[in-house]
Amino acid sequence: MSAGGIFTDGYLFCFHLLHVVMKNDILQRALMSVTKNGKTLLLVAMLGVILIYIYTVVAFAFYRESYQPSNAMYCGTLGQCFVTTLNYGLRGGGGIGDYLTFTQYTWNYAGLRTIFELSFFILITTIGLNIIFGKKKNNRK
Repeated sequence: MSAGGIFTDGYLFCFHLLHVVMKNDILQRALMSVTKNGKTLLLVAMLGVILIYIYTVVAFAFYRESYQPSNAMYCGTLGQCFVTTLNYGLRGGGGIGDYLTFTQYTWNYAGLRTIFELSFFILITTIGLNIIFGKKKNNRK
């Protein structure tokens, strides 16, 4: 990284800050806990991506017009819709429903859309992220 920093604009020097991890026992244990369960974390993350993809297919089929390109919400293709749903769905506090606009004002559309947005919020934002970031409970007294 030092040689790369010398021959480039110096951006690679920032990786030297990771040396702090090697000198701190607490940081080493934190890194070990992530790497020890890395396969499990990757599988859970893959499950989350699969669930978001399922929601993307539903959104692409029924709510494509709710994604507004003027707000950087692209859904012209399934790939664009997936990246937008992944990006905004995980970053939004209330899921993807925080960013979508209503285009129809009928009872059926609003009711189905509410079910879609609430189930996304409950499954992905609440349960899914708590599974990924949850702590293992200790049953000892």
